[in-house]
Amino acid sequence: MDQKSQIRTVLKNVILLTGSSVLSQVLLGVTGIVIVRYLGLSLYSEYATALLFMSAFTVLTRLGFNRLFLRECSKDLSQAPFYFASALVLNGGLTFVTFVIALTIAFFRYDNRIFTLTILLGSSAMLQGLTQTPKTLIQVHQKLHLISIIITVHAVLYFIAVFLGIYLKVSVFTLAGINLAMNIVRAILCCIMSLNLSFPHFEFKAVRSLLFNGLHFCAIDIVMLVYTQIHGFMLAIFNMGEQVGIFGVPSRLYAMIQMVAQIVDTAISPALYAVADTPERMIRGIKLSIRYFTVSGLFLAAVIFARAEWIITTLFKAEFLDSVPVLQFLGGAIACRFIVILLSHIIYVKNKERFMVIAMGSVATLSVIACLIVVPIFGAIGAGVTLFVSEAVLCLICLVKSGKLLAGSGIWKLFIMPLLSSVLTVLILLLLSDWPLLSVLISPIIFVGLLWAVGYYHWDEFISILKTLRKNR
Repeated sequence: MDQKSQIRTVLKNVILLTGSSVLSQVLLGVTGIVIVRYLGLSLYSEYATALLFMSAFTVLTRLGFNRLFLRECSKDLSQAPFYFASALVLNGGLTFVTFVIALTIAFFRYDNRIFTLTILLGSSAMLQGLTQTPKTLIQVHQKLHLISIIITVHAVLYFIAVFLGIYLKVSVFTLAGINLAMNIVRAILCCIMSLNLSFPHFEFKAVRSLLFNGLHFCAIDIVMLVYTQIHGFMLAIFNMGEQVGIFGVPSRLYAMIQMVAQIVDTAISPALYAVADTPERMIRGIKLSIRYFTVSGLFLAAVIFARAEWIITTLFKAEFLDSVPVLQFLGGAIACRFIVILLSHIIYVKNKERFMVIAMGSVATLSVIACLIVVPIFGAIGAGVTLFVSEAVLCLICLVKSGKLLAGSGIWKLFIMPLLSSVLTVLILLLLSDWPLLSVLISPIIFVGLLWAVGYYHWDEFISILKTLRKNR
């Protein structure tokens, strides 16, 4: 595939996935908000305890095998059936063992109500983790319209089912059961669509490659689990009552936005790996991704910080007002996460996975120590602060390392003006505090307008993108 065709494919995938992910995340976001409002702080705290507890185990269902699967098969598509089968076997076995361990801990730690929720939501979470393998196969084939269909169908069905359940005034356990049922539907869709692309063929050589070459990726996922999930997990494992719900609401919004970032990254990453042997093309792709992907994270952080109270009071009940400062810290974490997601690919492309293991391991260690000290004392706010600090430290590490790996590219300069623009956007939104809805609606104009004024964006760029998309029609 030539350069122009590759760019058109990436743009098409980005736009298609962005559109479907925005639709699905809006539906899932509305569904989550309705669930929170329906349950209230007390019942939602039970629901969130089970959810946050199980989320700490889900990463073990998709250890770095899928990431290695993606990297290797993006270069050689003929290996996809063998890596597909091996990843299914390894992830399936890990899922079963992890689920048993998690339920054993929950049985001795929680009462019958939370344990029942743990079974339902845990099964759903494990199933969701398993679907990452067939999704990786679809990603390798760059048939990302299939992923768009999957996430949209799941979101629509879940939206309808939850609203019907609430209309019928079902219990919290039934809502958890609905969550599980919808993930079963999603898993079936993933299997059907992936098997149409490539049927798995088992080969021990591929298993050995995943086990030995994927160890660094596995270690990365384990430490990622610690520094991203330890904060909510600590609240859940300590069973801190309503503090779990206070953290759970901002955490739900954080996870929703992060999911959109990961879906867009799904469209970008195969192209970056495919041009890894052509530094000029890879650097150009990285710069474009920074300008149109990571910058959006800074914009979201600015809006969340300035309008956190309005977001909480508008979307949720007044009893969740204590979630406001937590959401502000998680807004900062979102900006850092967008940057880390992209810059990590530079490190992976350069085969520096060991560096990421060390970096993330160090951050994870500090996170655990900080959580053990801060969370029992400050509860949800302490968890929010440690999450933000963890993301910020890892972001800085990735920025320095990627700058060294791409010496002379000056990619770090691309973050300066967006960062200043986000700060100015916060100040302007705070001045418009008497008109919260209006200020949120015009915030994209403010943010992009500031970048346009300093020459960060140009008309010819947008015209070029539109022409490229039109040629791809």
